[in-house]
Amino acid sequence: MRIHKVEEMKLGVCSAAYTGRNIFGRGSREAKAIAQAAEDGFESIELMVLPNMSEFPRSIQQANKQAIRGTGITPTVHSCFIDINIAALSDAIRKDSVEEMLKTLEYASFIGAEVVTVHPGRISMPIARERCMEMLNESIVRLVEGAEQVGVIICIENMEHPPANAFRTPQEFEDMFRGIRSKNLAMTLDLAHIAMNADAGVTPKDPGIWKPLFKKVKNVHISGFVRGEDHPNVSLTRSDYDYSYFYKQFLKRFEGTVILELLEKKDALESAEIVRRAVE
Repeated sequence: MRIHKVEEMKLGVCSAAYTGRNIFGRGSREAKAIAQAAEDGFESIELMVLPNMSEFPRSIQQANKQAIRGTGITPTVHSCFIDINIAALSDAIRKDSVEEMLKTLEYASFIGAEVVTVHPGRISMPIARERCMEMLNESIVRLVEGAEQVGVIICIENMEHPPANAFRTPQEFEDMFRGIRSKNLAMTLDLAHIAMNADAGVTPKDPGIWKPLFKKVKNVHISGFVRGEDHPNVSLTRSDYDYSYFYKQFLKRFEGTVILELLEKKDALESAEIVRRAVE
C-alpha cells in the first residue's frame, strides 16, 4: 500500500479516544474508529499496538487498511510499550522486545503508515545505566535497519520524568542522532512529557532547549498536563502548562502529524479546536 507521506501539519487523534479504555479486543474496533475520526474532521489517527497485536489476525489488519484507504486519513502507529523494554539488560527480554517492534513496523508498512512511535525503554538498574544505554543504542540500530527495509520511519519518543525512563532530555536525543544517521530515524515530541519533566526539575523550564531538535521531529503528541497527576491524558482545556511557545515557534511551520493523545472523544474534539486556533 502507498505510504502516506506528510508534507504539512495534520491534526490527528489517538484511536483510544474512539475504541474505549478497555484494551482487550481493541484491534477489532479500530476500523470503526478510523471512520469515526475522519467523520469528525481529523486528518490523522494513531493506531495503538498492544501486546501480541502485531500478530493479530490479518483480517483485522486488512480491515484497518481498507478503512484508511476509504477515508483518506493519514495513519500513524504507536508500537507496544507494555511488557516491552528495548534497553533491557536481559538479552532474551531485549531480543523479544525488538522482534515485537519489527513486526509492528511490517504492520505499519502494510496499512500505509509512514511513522511509528517507539518508547526507548527503561533503565533496569541505576548503577547499570551506561550499559543499558549501550543496549538501547544497539536496539535502535536494529530497528532502523528494519525501518529502512519496509520503508517507514521510527520516531523515538521523549519520555516523562521517572528516572528509570531513558530519553528524557534533549542531550540524549542529540547523542543518538549524532551516532545513528538515517532518514528512517526521527523523533516523536511529546509535549505533555516536556511539561512533566520541567515541573519535576528534570529539565530546565525554558522550552527553548528543545528547539535544536525540531528539525528531527516527524510526529507530535499533545495532551493536557495537570500538576500533581501522573500523565492524566486530559483535555487541553484543563492543562496547567502553557504550550504557546510550541504553537508559535514550532507547530505553525510543522510538516508532520500532531496527535491528540486523549482517551475520550469529547476531550479530543475540544482540544482540537484549541490547537487549530493556536496555529492559525
